[in-house]
Formats: sequence, C-alpha cells, structure tokens
Amino acid sequence: MKLKITLPFMLLLSAVSCKKDANGGPVVGKWRTTEIFLMANISEPLYIQFISPDKVQSTYFSKCTGYSINGDNLTLKNTGAPVSQLNYTYSIKQDTLTLHPSDSSTVANSNGVDLTFVKE
Repeated sequence: MKLKITLPFMLLLSAVSCKKDANGGPVVGKWRTTEIFLMANISEPLYIQFISPDKVQSTYFSKCTGYSINGDNLTLKNTGAPVSQLNYTYSIKQDTLTLHPSDSSTVANSNGVDLTFVKE
C-alpha cells in the first residue's frame, strides 16, 4: 500500500521540481568569458550571471542589470549606459553559451564578434 502512495508522490515531486528549472530558463547561472583581456586592472575572469527572473550581475557587461528571452533571442537591458539594450541570438551547447550580435547597436559594442562563455 505504501508503494502505491509513494510512487505517485515521487513522480509528482519530480515533475514539480523540473518545472521550476524550466521557468528559470536555460541561461540561468554564472557564465565566465573565454576571452583573454590584456588589461592591467582585471584581477579575475569576467563573467555574466543570469538570475531568475530577469536579473543580471556582470563584470563583463558593466551596465547590464536585466535580461529577457524570446525564443533564441536574448536582450540585455542596461542602466546608465549610452545604449539601453543589447540584442543577441544565443545558443547553448553543453557548457558553452554563445552570443551572436543581432543588430547594429550590439555590433557597435562587441565589434560584431560572437561572445563565448563557459558555465561555472
């Protein structure tokens, strides 16, 4: 009898816990840049951390405070910067996040080069 009650409960618990992860989105977490910067004032790897729902902490994008996702489009929202948002198409393969600039305002900020990050 306990098995009949326990099994459905475990399945329900599993489904609920997976649903919470899906709401956070695939980019949630801390991502470290794979680029090497030759600047004297950088003492640690640059990163971007996506915090659900729609908050960002970043040393890579210093003015970025939020984000939104629509399909494979990622918009980074800036505060106190000349450009209010940066638009990218993103992809994730294994532990690598790639951001591809998707408009001219983003290209001006990243020189049109794809940005790559690895999950920490």
